[in-house]
Amino acid sequence: MPVADSGCLYQCLWQVLLTSVLPIDNEMLKWITGFIVGGGAAATVQGGSVLTRLASTKMTAGTGNAVVATGELASKKWFIIKN
Repeated sequence: MPVADSGCLYQCLWQVLLTSVLPIDNEMLKWITGFIVGGGAAATVQGGSVLTRLASTKMTAGTGNAVVATGELASKKWFIIKN
């Protein structure tokens, strides 16, 4: 399992990314808003990943999870290369 699949890592990355682009002058308000909204975005992404794996496990008795993991990894690499 790649390290980037960690829910905590996703949450931290979303929070820092969001906080770095927020147009708020007050630093305390900026970081609080970044943690709340960034954490929500991370939870949405991680929740989608969990639901996809749950559906894969249910439909294929766990044998399809390797395909799902490969697809997730390929999409991450494509996104990194594209951007």
